[in-house]
Amino acid sequence: MVNNKFGIDITVSQLKGYRHRHNLISGLTGYFPKGGKPWNKGLHFQAGGRSKETQFKKGHRPHNWREVGSEIIDAEGYTWLKLAEGDRRMKHVVMWEEYHHRKLPKGMKVIFADRNKQNFARDNLLAVTCAELAVMNHLNLIYEDAAEATRAGLEIARLKLAQGRAKRKKRGWSFTSDKKHEEADKQHELEKRDAKNENDKKRGNEKA
Repeated sequence: MVNNKFGIDITVSQLKGYRHRHNLISGLTGYFPKGGKPWNKGLHFQAGGRSKETQFKKGHRPHNWREVGSEIIDAEGYTWLKLAEGDRRMKHVVMWEEYHHRKLPKGMKVIFADRNKQNFARDNLLAVTCAELAVMNHLNLIYEDAAEATRAGLEIARLKLAQGRAKRKKRGWSFTSDKKHEEADKQHELEKRDAKNENDKKRGNEKA
């Protein structure tokens, strides 16, 4: 455009170089000046034409709205519970917490021992750390339709992690993650105690 108007032949880089060498400033900063007022201050948007007819009305609910207490299954097969408006949680985590009467510790996940994401039985829901889950996945220790084998696989994963911690401790190494695993071990002991109490309760009911 400049070349056509003035009958010259220069490039953009040449123009930029000339401006830089001669310290030419346009005065434009690209910022709003301090104390400036926007042109639309105090104005309210007024919908024009027929746009008002297509606006959401007060109290409108989207097509995928569900009542509190309802369940939905996502694309990966997990069931979600709607506990309140804007509050959804995975059903298997909620069920684990109900079974054990405490919140799932931070950094732990709940897995299905038999890989059946619709089996919410107490002994099918296992709380594991991310490290334990990584070992189980790496060694293929989560078995389909074989909850007992998966529980045994979890013990193997815990043993391998404990061996690693013992080696590091022997060498004088210390990792922040080791403390997390110690807390997880305490959690596992609580689970075993809960399971024993549950079994004792069942035996007592059977004798009665």
